[in-house]
Amino acid sequence: SNSEYGRDEFANDMAMGSSTLYNKVKATTGQTIVAFITSIRMKEAKRLLAGTDMRIAEISQAVGYENEKHFMKLFKSSCGVSPSEYRRNMGLTG
Repeated sequence: SNSEYGRDEFANDMAMGSSTLYNKVKATTGQTIVAFITSIRMKEAKRLLAGTDMRIAEISQAVGYENEKHFMKLFKSSCGVSPSEYRRNMGLTG
């Protein structure tokens, strides 16, 4: 069996209740569920910043943040640079 936390396990844990899911995510990833979801969103934001010419507001919404300023603050906190600085560092303008 696969050691990764998979979709079926996630569905089963959701059916059992949120505390089971939260505990499973923490045990599997070492992160709280909020930190885990944020890290997934930031990874996708970095991919979009580096690989597309989408505007930052569009990327913010694409990864689940309605508030662009909140997204930019979280991105900088998570990645050490602003989204536009990250994009520049990747050799793209924006």
